[in-house]
Amino acid sequence: MHTGVFGGSFDPVHVGHVGVAEAVLEKLSLDRLLVVPTAQHPFKSEGHSASAGDRLAMLKIAFADIDKIWIDGCEFERGGVSYTVDTLRDIRSRFQEDKLSLIVGADTVTSFNEWKDFKLLKEMAEVIVVTRPGEEVHGSERFRVVEVPAFDVSATEIRTRLEKGGSVEGLLAPEVQEFILGRRLYGTGV
Repeated sequence: MHTGVFGGSFDPVHVGHVGVAEAVLEKLSLDRLLVVPTAQHPFKSEGHSASAGDRLAMLKIAFADIDKIWIDGCEFERGGVSYTVDTLRDIRSRFQEDKLSLIVGADTVTSFNEWKDFKLLKEMAEVIVVTRPGEEVHGSERFRVVEVPAFDVSATEIRTRLEKGGSVEGLLAPEVQEFILGRRLYGTGV
């Protein structure tokens, strides 16, 4: 079996995340893709805007109709700072025979050498770098580049728009947007 691991804050999950997930499922011929929300990011001091429970709920909503995608809350269960190497160890213990592919955005390549035990990562999983709009990355011995359709959207932009009462039409799945408004997340409804 070939298992992909796609981590991130997903605060909130948006159409770009869903598009990347669908593209890597197809391009890598994955048997399953584990979507793993970060509990506490090691490189960001600020917390998440939405709770762990709300981010898990939004992920389940966003990916409900896509076969082969599993939402994995292992980082929440472990608690503390989320290091990719620890997440891969956890996933490896559950999927011992699987080939693992770690899916990361091109924006992370420049800081890759700062990741905890980064040299172990390529031993534990094939590192797949997905391209993002305006970024050009070339493969190396550390990772493989996979081009995905351009999704020019960011969670930061979405949170800002929601805080200011702006439109997020087309940036979120309608059901995710409903959830955000219903829960009054990101300053909505205030």
